[in-house]
Amino acid sequence: MSELFLTVLNMSITASYVILVVLLARLFLKKAPKVVSYALWSAAAFRLLIPFSLESVFSLFPWNTKRSPLTPADIVYQQEPKIQSGIEDLDTFVNRVLPKPSAAASANPLQIAAEIGAFIWILGSLLLLTYVIVSSLLLKNKLKHAYGVGENCYEAPSLKTPFVFGIFKPKIYLPKGLVVKERRYILLHENIHIRRKDHIIKPFAFLIVCIHWFNPFVWIGFFFMCRDMELSCDEKVLKIEGGQIKKPYATTLMSLATGRYIRIGSPLSFSEGNIKGRIKNVLGYKPLKGIGAVAAAVLALALVIGLILNPKGKADSLRWAKSLKTEDIKSIELIVHPSSASDRYKRFEPWEYEKIVQRINRSHGRLVENPQSTAGGEMTLYITTKDGEVHYVANRANTYLIIDGDAYKADYHWLSEWDYKGIRSVPDDFYSRTDPVILYEVFYLEKGKVKTSVSLEDEARIRLAKDILMDYMIKSSFRPNVNVSELEEYYLLVFNYRDGTASEYYLFLQDGNACLQRGKEGTSNYIKNELYNSLAEFVNKQQ
Repeated sequence: MSELFLTVLNMSITASYVILVVLLARLFLKKAPKVVSYALWSAAAFRLLIPFSLESVFSLFPWNTKRSPLTPADIVYQQEPKIQSGIEDLDTFVNRVLPKPSAAASANPLQIAAEIGAFIWILGSLLLLTYVIVSSLLLKNKLKHAYGVGENCYEAPSLKTPFVFGIFKPKIYLPKGLVVKERRYILLHENIHIRRKDHIIKPFAFLIVCIHWFNPFVWIGFFFMCRDMELSCDEKVLKIEGGQIKKPYATTLMSLATGRYIRIGSPLSFSEGNIKGRIKNVLGYKPLKGIGAVAAAVLALALVIGLILNPKGKADSLRWAKSLKTEDIKSIELIVHPSSASDRYKRFEPWEYEKIVQRINRSHGRLVENPQSTAGGEMTLYITTKDGEVHYVANRANTYLIIDGDAYKADYHWLSEWDYKGIRSVPDDFYSRTDPVILYEVFYLEKGKVKTSVSLEDEARIRLAKDILMDYMIKSSFRPNVNVSELEEYYLLVFNYRDGTASEYYLFLQDGNACLQRGKEGTSNYIKNELYNSLAEFVNKQQ
């Protein structure tokens, strides 16, 4: 039960972010049709109900809610419980106060708290559902003396406000004594509710509130959603009847507020609340047309999509870095580029692990699909864990944080604090122990046709491939993309990774200068001619 509660808690916190964004967006959409604001609440409903989402490059979320939930499902079993909000200061503050399990204790205090929280959550939801059922039954009993006055329309002497009641067979209930114009406008308004299925949407929204009752943002969101529902319905009436009915329609609304408005008491019905706000909106209504209307609709659609989708790829690499623990580490090694061969490597002592882990736990940044070439060097930490896995975390020119191949645009000041230095040459067996690449391949092509292919298996050739790539990365300038299919000859260097992915790099000469290009669409950079010549010489010997 505690795991279900934590799942709902994660969804609720995620939706709180959406609700805040929607509330902010409503301020900028004051002149837009209220149906636009009404539509935005669908994003909040999605996040409150669906525990997963699709991933996209376009997302308005600062973290991936699927891969990096704020409250991990196993947090109650962790030796050092941690949340992962993606906001460093918030994580630090909350993680500091989270109770840690004691070796002498018979139960984890966080686990006990989660179980108690789950019990209170279920109890609160049941009480709210009971309220819904009881209030609806009482209202239904009150309406049993209502009589039909038209198609799907009923009057009852005891009513003082019109409303729609029912889900599968919604009916319109009117107070007795309405004049002809009042009746006409009210019936039009209520029928619009029914046509738009608002009589289903509102109870469904309240059911969501019953699940997330503990979250004040959900109640606030429900309140404003209902307002947007009514305001958009009023605007639809004005659109159908024309702007000339503003004053008589506002007068009808005023008559509902003059000593006649009562609270219906059931979320399954529509009582016409917020009369003052509705009158103000009706009198100030100006239909948005042309480009303005299209822009508002496009903005709303973009907001909904951006709030529903998770950011692509901010994935296991960042989550792993944030959850790394000192006790999980077998070894940490360092490679620094550029540097002399004699001070390129360092193997850290166990007493140094804790500070390194603390730094890695603070990993953050925006995922970058194609990081640009940067001026400066790169220092890479190779972390071997006790389960035999090898991960690497690199600082590239104080600009990018690289975690297991994923590049993040991180904070410059944080990256500039990295001060690791090599103290010796790289051991002969280092790359074979730590390399995430399982196969290096080189192809020599003439006019697009493969003439020679060879695998790089010995340590020296693998190091040559890495030096070529590193020389490309640390250059300060970059060149436009080259159409390699038009070249007379070139080399294709392929890095095949353990996860089944591969990276391709094209090597060629331009005006006597060696160049390397990342993929067919990437940018190219000059590299040292001697590196190119060494690779060419090796491949030529295989022919």
